[in-house]
Amino acid sequence: MIPDIFNQAVVESKQLSLWIPVLGFIIVLLGMNIRVEIKIKKEEELE
Repeated sequence: MIPDIFNQAVVESKQLSLWIPVLGFIIVLLGMNIRVEIKIKKEEELE
């Protein structure tokens, strides 16, 4: 019983270690898109 729980935890942690860089990349892309949109809006307000 106990080894099964540990095996499941190991598998889940491996899946998480794969997802963390992917999620980080998505967050960075979203942050860059938001910055670009803010810059475009500021430029439109200046014109």
